[in-house]
Amino acid sequence: MKSPLARDFLVGLTALLGAAGLIVILFVTGEARRVFERNYFVTLRLESAAGLTSNSRVLLNGVRVGQIAELRPMLPPATGARAVLRIRTDYQIPSNVMPKLNSALIGDAALDLVIPPGTTPDQPKLATGAVLPAEGEAPFRLSGLFDGLAEQVQGPLSDLTGEVKRVSSNFDTLTKTYTELGERATDLLRPVSPDEAAAGKAPTLATLIASANTAITNANRWLGDDSLLTSVRDSAEKINAFVERADGAVKTLETKASAGLDAITAASNQAAPTLRKIQDAAEQLQALTISINQGQGTLGQLATNPDLYNSLRDAAKRLDRTLTELQLLIEKSKAEGIPIRL
Repeated sequence: MKSPLARDFLVGLTALLGAAGLIVILFVTGEARRVFERNYFVTLRLESAAGLTSNSRVLLNGVRVGQIAELRPMLPPATGARAVLRIRTDYQIPSNVMPKLNSALIGDAALDLVIPPGTTPDQPKLATGAVLPAEGEAPFRLSGLFDGLAEQVQGPLSDLTGEVKRVSSNFDTLTKTYTELGERATDLLRPVSPDEAAAGKAPTLATLIASANTAITNANRWLGDDSLLTSVRDSAEKINAFVERADGAVKTLETKASAGLDAITAASNQAAPTLRKIQDAAEQLQALTISINQGQGTLGQLATNPDLYNSLRDAAKRLDRTLTELQLLIEKSKAEGIPIRL
């Protein structure tokens, strides 16, 4: 049997080897470096922890810079939670960072500190004991991955919803159109009753088909009646004879009309010289009228010179008085027995 000393030595050696292996594993995984890291602590006031734990990672723009060292709920009258962040001193973080929940479908959530755009290098940095946001300000409200996903999906979903509504509206319109077409087709195929026809309703397709069938039946009956065909044939022969007589009468009328037209043409040719003479006389009369209006000739002087007209009128009056006196003298001489011969 082994001595107790050898047994204790083996037990101690095994413990040392186990401790050495643990230390190696810690160095390999990077956990051992945290023991020797220098850190500073920052407190965040949050509306809600939103799935964070006391060991959750702290990220800066997606890069791990520390972890949550302590996470506690706020006691009334305060609300929310208080998270103490342990951050490595080799990361100088601006004091205007905004915390964001970096949640994943698999694994623990992390707290991501996001530097806002436009931050300048002279922005004050976080230091041990800093509290964000300052006392009296509203605590941070963490927005997670799914919040942003909802905002990103909301726009396409709204567009898709609008498109679905538009398609649904078009489908409703199409349905109404087909319904109206079906109703019209039904009305078109429904026969019109005598009362509806008397009321002035337009015939439908069924009525037209029935009328066509009736017409075809009557035509077949008419074509199958020999006596009716004979009567129609006789009537056609009489009509043909009448047309021939009418054609002869038309030709006779055309001959007489042609002869009358020739006679009219000859009379027109004979009347042409007379018409020319009448036209010449009219032109001469027009020239004479123009001369009279211009005071040319005796008639023109009479028409335009009032003195000449008045002189002729006075001379006519004197001549009339002279003839009256001469007649009285002759009558007196006859009364006295003095013969006067003219």
